[in-house]
Amino acid sequence: MAKKRITKRQQKQMAKFAVAHWKIVLVLLLIVVALGVTAYFMGWLDFIFVEQNPVEDTAKPSSPTERMSTAGGYTTTMTAPKDLVVNYLNVGQADCIVIYLPDGKTMIIDSGDSSSDRDLIKEYTDAINTTTIDYLLLTHSDQDHVGNMDWIFANYDVRYVFRPNEKSNHDLSSELPEDFNTGADGGYVVTSKIYAKFMVAAYNEENCTCEIFDKNSDFSNKIICGETEYTYTFDFLTPLANAKEVAYSNPNNYSPIMTLEYAGRKLMFNGDAELEALGEYVAEYGSTVNIDVLKVGHHGSRNATTEAFVSAVDPEYAVIQ
Repeated sequence: MAKKRITKRQQKQMAKFAVAHWKIVLVLLLIVVALGVTAYFMGWLDFIFVEQNPVEDTAKPSSPTERMSTAGGYTTTMTAPKDLVVNYLNVGQADCIVIYLPDGKTMIIDSGDSSSDRDLIKEYTDAINTTTIDYLLLTHSDQDHVGNMDWIFANYDVRYVFRPNEKSNHDLSSELPEDFNTGADGGYVVTSKIYAKFMVAAYNEENCTCEIFDKNSDFSNKIICGETEYTYTFDFLTPLANAKEVAYSNPNNYSPIMTLEYAGRKLMFNGDAELEALGEYVAEYGSTVNIDVLKVGHHGSRNATTEAFVSAVDPEYAVIQ
């Protein structure tokens, strides 16, 4: 439909009105200016022009060259990126890592196993005033990693779960669909109730995506600050088999070896990956991945660290939980 043009006659009439009622026009202009100044100094304009909720930003990468996890692809607009903070919680001989990502998202890797560990998790999430866990990763089914997972689901809004291809064989998980409660032939079958509670909680979590991780579970998110872009990337390096074909007789080896890269720094997380998984890593990647911080596997056990592996990744710092 063609737009109506304002005729010269109408323009003259408007001009006459403005001259005849100049005081009214002036007052209206002053009100507009005052509102604009107030909006600027009160920060109201940020809610119009700046994305305030990065979790809801769903822009996805276009035409990826290889399969990646659907967990990533978010673009968040901010005035400045937040710090990347990795908290290796003091949970005794167990694992729990709480990560604050630079776009405001939160990730938890494993959950410890005692009630005091829950207090620590709450302390760290309260520090940033969040009840949302954007990414939850369970490395494998052992008690000291999965022990508080059902509590996390009960107390937080969990958005995305990465889990191992370990089948639960406990009565509690008997009602789970077969395409969810999976495990490859020859793989470790988990009989513990606490792992079954995790599986049931993950399946029942509303608005949560659950992914069995493998080497293709990589994801990255972008932050735009003016004309500057920042990106952080999670790179799953193992397991090497396809997700639903991953099978180990030792549950520790299900643990993914993965890195988090941001601002020129690279951190590696190993869960409890032992000799078999480390050998697969070295054979596949050699010395191609150089890291700054290594989370040492299996709480520093000798069966989770080899000279060939340490030489390959060449860390500057190491953390033992």
